[in-house]
Amino acid sequence: MAIGNPFSSIAAKWRKFYLNYSMVTALYMMEPAERVVINTIVIIMLTTMLYSSWVYLPHYTLKTLAFMGIISPEGIILDDEEELAVAAEEPHVEL
Repeated sequence: MAIGNPFSSIAAKWRKFYLNYSMVTALYMMEPAERVVINTIVIIMLTTMLYSSWVYLPHYTLKTLAFMGIISPEGIILDDEEELAVAAEEPHVEL
């Protein structure tokens, strides 16, 4: 079995994906300028969803799991305000 160029297989998969994407969204019937606009909107939406999931979802998930009692809230610092409150309650020992 001959080993082919790995980039050609990646390019072939990308072309197949884009063809499926074009067929599902009916981009193949649009003018090139319309395709650019629709693709830009899709990319902006995906980027926004990925960013918000990266920033907000871990915090939300920890708070939800602590609220449901699945994990212990004592060992988790959910935000800076709680950290400051815990630090203010602890007695300070000066040597």
